[in-house]
Amino acid sequence: MVKSGTNANSNFGTSPNLFAKNDAADPAARNVSFIKFNTGAINTDAVQQAILQVNGQNAGSASQVIGHVYAIDSNNWNEPTITWNNAPDLKDSLSAAVSSISDNFIDDIGNTAHFVGNLTGIASSRTLSIDVTDYVHDHPGQEITFLIAREVRFDGENVDDAITSLQMASKERGTSPGPQLLLTLGAAALPGDYDHNGVVDMADYDIWRQNVGTSNAVADGNRDGVVDAADYVLWRSNQGTSLPGIASGSSLSGAAVPEPSTWLLTISLAIAGLAVSSARQDRLCGLHRWQPVQPPDLPCGSFPLQ
Repeated sequence: MVKSGTNANSNFGTSPNLFAKNDAADPAARNVSFIKFNTGAINTDAVQQAILQVNGQNAGSASQVIGHVYAIDSNNWNEPTITWNNAPDLKDSLSAAVSSISDNFIDDIGNTAHFVGNLTGIASSRTLSIDVTDYVHDHPGQEITFLIAREVRFDGENVDDAITSLQMASKERGTSPGPQLLLTLGAAALPGDYDHNGVVDMADYDIWRQNVGTSNAVADGNRDGVVDAADYVLWRSNQGTSLPGIASGSSLSGAAVPEPSTWLLTISLAIAGLAVSSARQDRLCGLHRWQPVQPPDLPCGSFPLQ
């Protein structure tokens, strides 16, 4: 959560609340909230559905409040240091009233700030959700930022915080769930994970070895119709990675990484120069904790990113 006015250089990263609110008289009480998720090693092409979910309510006197949600291209911010003045896509907001579109403070809408939907809160706390599949599916980076604001999106919209103010639980609250990104993943979510248990390890190498030379899709990591050295390279370049929240499988540290047979090695050299080095990718850890919501050995599953 960040605030404008005299609070524009202050950080509120440890607050138990996230607010999207305006104040007709005091810019220092004007709040916007940023939420960031890290999808780690997940192949976003394999994301079948993505749902942004928060726990929130209207803290004003009206029956409901509408919070406007943007996906932000810039992820160059951190919870302990973000302020209104250094946050991405925010203009100064020092006017005494925000009552028209001309007073809006979300910057570069349609270019680096993408409107993705609304969250509607009522007087009592409840789960609020919107579908953000298109943005997550097409977003090339591992980190994904959402901005939630209470600015005017159409003339005549009343955003006075005495009437409407969206109050949401942050991950620090403890008594209510913090923000989550629920992902429904296809079988190709983690490259090289041929047994689809959320970990790229020796078990996946065994599956590749048993199917090399066949058209068995289970080990055809690059989906070219044949299990070959390219799929071995895909496994090796990702070995040791896992879906966040999934415990690492059989470690390869301290043991020799198995090499394909000579003829496969020759093929792979011809195909891709065999970018097989002794260095392994470090495990990509998310900024937030993941918990599987169904058994991780299924080929497809939904995982909440918190």
